Amino acid sequence: MKELLVLATTSGGIGVVLSAVAVFFSQFSELIPYDAIYEEVMIFLRFGYLIVALTIFMGLLAAWAISVILTILANYQFTIQTDDDHIYLTRGLLEKKKVSVPFKRVQGIKISQNPLREWFGYATVTVESAGGSLGDKDEKIRLFPLAKKETLIPILEELFPEMEWRPEMLKAPKRSVHFFYRLDFIWMIPVIGSLSYFFYPYGLLSLIVVPLTIALGVWQHRTVGYSLADRQLTMEFRGISKHTFFMMKKRIQAVEISSSYFQRRKSLASAQATIMSGLLGATARVEHIERQDASRILAWYEPSNQKAEENEKSQPELSG
Repeated sequence: MKELLVLATTSGGIGVVLSAVAVFFSQFSELIPYDAIYEEVMIFLRFGYLIVALTIFMGLLAAWAISVILTILANYQFTIQTDDDHIYLTRGLLEKKKVSVPFKRVQGIKISQNPLREWFGYATVTVESAGGSLGDKDEKIRLFPLAKKETLIPILEELFPEMEWRPEMLKAPKRSVHFFYRLDFIWMIPVIGSLSYFFYPYGLLSLIVVPLTIALGVWQHRTVGYSLADRQLTMEFRGISKHTFFMMKKRIQAVEISSSYFQRRKSLASAQATIMSGLLGATARVEHIERQDASRILAWYEPSNQKAEENEKSQPELSG
């Protein structure tokens, strides 16, 4: 129950509830007396900011309570079972749902942590599976909706013993840090300038976006990394949430490296790997790493190297 509460609180379910309420009321927009509501709201605002703040807080609290209930109903008694060929996932209180995932269709594993979950040491594990969507929706299969990361790794090692779950990551170089935020300033500067000019002095508050953008870029830079093993590629990257992508070499569909003019001047490049998953596939991408590291990833994946490895494995052992 504790983890269900954490899952509900950190899953963004409040936003889903609020958007559902908005969609519901939009269906009856013609019947809503907006003029009367506006007058009532203006009268209500006269009670003062404290009452208004308390009302908003109670509304958010109600939305959170609804999201907790929905999460409990959907994920109650989440259970994983396995046999030699399949993983079986069962969950739900009012409606039991069971999903089976063949081991041979697993293309990769993704461990994700939004900032709140990362802070408290929790993570979500998603299976990237060939044909691995739920029903007609391209919805990924969650192997673990939520669990302590330190608890996940031993279980993943048991489920997928052929994979390396504690790789040493090679990080992006320090000189690439400004690449993670400088492009944002191209569109931010005219927007901030316009807001500051037309809405002075309150428009100057938009300057807060600058340090926030830089902080996010530095955070992303510190997260980016990759690891190569004989048969596995691991990539770690961040938008807002942190993602660690584990992919077996034989499951990767394509590897691509790219380098812009400015990246080439700093001997940097970006690399991405794509695996088969759902309708559109799944892609992991590490930005602004050493150019030689990106080339190393491409060389590791080249078909000639794969064939050489297969031929080497097929050769009989010779005894002296």
